Amino acid sequence: MPDRLDHDPSKDICPDFSHDRHLRYRQFLIADETLPDITNDEQAIEHMQNDWRTEIEEHVAQWNQQVEEDRVLEHQRQQQEEETTRLREEEEREQREESLKEKEKKRETLHPFVPGQSMNKRPERLQPFAQDKMEK
Repeated sequence: MPDRLDHDPSKDICPDFSHDRHLRYRQFLIADETLPDITNDEQAIEHMQNDWRTEIEEHVAQWNQQVEEDRVLEHQRQQQEEETTRLREEEEREQREESLKEKEKKRETLHPFVPGQSMNKRPERLQPFAQDKMEK
């Protein structure tokens, strides 16, 4: 895989190949016998610009692919995070429900109840806080 690009190449500006710093390269292109269609500076500059555009188009394609891969990875990371959060919340909810069920099991009934039968008198029973006070 090519190196990762650190900036968007579509924002790059084509260099001025007519500048003196590119003179040697232009002269080399004019003198190169494998390129018979380049005979003057204008043709050499055009050739250099075409090469530059081709390279930039490749970099832009690489950049777009890189951005898409980053988007997919971020989406996967976000889904994984949401799934982890959902599982943790579900586990906490189950623990709360289990805790409530345990509390319900430990809770004493106020008095026995038999369906279809009336109560003659109410059973005497101390409230838990009063019973604690008496035991102290």
